[in-house]
Amino acid sequence: MHYIFKLSLCWWVVSLLLLQSASATTEEKHRWEGRLEAGIENDSTVIIDELDSVVDDSSSSRLLRLHVNYRYTPDDTNEWLFSANAIRKNFRESNTFDSSLQIYSAGYSRDFEKLTAGLRSQAITSDLDGEGFLSMQQYSPYFSFFVGKQWFLNLALNITDKTIKTDRERSADGREFTLDGYHFLQGINHYLLFSVRSGKEEAENSLYSFTSGQFRVGWVKKLKWLDKAHKVRVNWRYLRRNYNQQLHPKLDEFRVDNRRQWDIEWETELTDNFILAASFRLNEQDSRLSSASYDQKISSVVLQYHF
Repeated sequence: MHYIFKLSLCWWVVSLLLLQSASATTEEKHRWEGRLEAGIENDSTVIIDELDSVVDDSSSSRLLRLHVNYRYTPDDTNEWLFSANAIRKNFRESNTFDSSLQIYSAGYSRDFEKLTAGLRSQAITSDLDGEGFLSMQQYSPYFSFFVGKQWFLNLALNITDKTIKTDRERSADGREFTLDGYHFLQGINHYLLFSVRSGKEEAENSLYSFTSGQFRVGWVKKLKWLDKAHKVRVNWRYLRRNYNQQLHPKLDEFRVDNRRQWDIEWETELTDNFILAASFRLNEQDSRLSSASYDQKISSVVLQYHF
């Protein structure tokens, strides 16, 4: 797996040099943007999916998120995007699940009039209770295009290399094919979305290897109410995982997980820079492995500052 990322690194360097050379006579365009969020969250069931760890006691937490983007657009056809995300969650009751997450991304895309081709890469690290927990790299070539004026489609292949530092047997390589679609009813102010994903993850211990299928549908609407701009988002997702490479010793059969997830979010623009967001999530997972079956309700209120 690692040779892929070495090749992709070389590709980034060569592409950047070619891009700089080609754009020497064009006007450079730079754009910075960011978002800082602070809020509270209540979780009915604290879960660490990567370890099948479930705590049925509810717990509240303080949330802090920082997201920064840098966009470089030298001309009408080429674009580079770099971003960094930091997320911190501190639980009041279940403080052993305090976590931090860092995500660093880089992407390049080129517009070929009727088709856009690009490449995205991510590096993710996560700590749990102050100790290193997870690291992951992802490499994603993609193509996107419009079908008519109302449909927009994105096709991608996600290649991942995941390391679980606290349980190396769960470390895995993954492949996932994705199709994301948007149907615009009123431009970006009102649209429907869907997503289909099919993947396979091969772990160090085949007991944790699985194939997966996922389907998601959603609805997004922007509106004016009481002289304020609002945005409402509703999503439903179904995920199925088949652990069909090795019989689970606690089951004497293959493990299968089925998850259904509802997401509802409402955003209210307070000023040009401040947004108040409230969200609710319902996760229902049924698994042949009883320790991985749970119902989870997550609600949060967050104040966002955009800059």
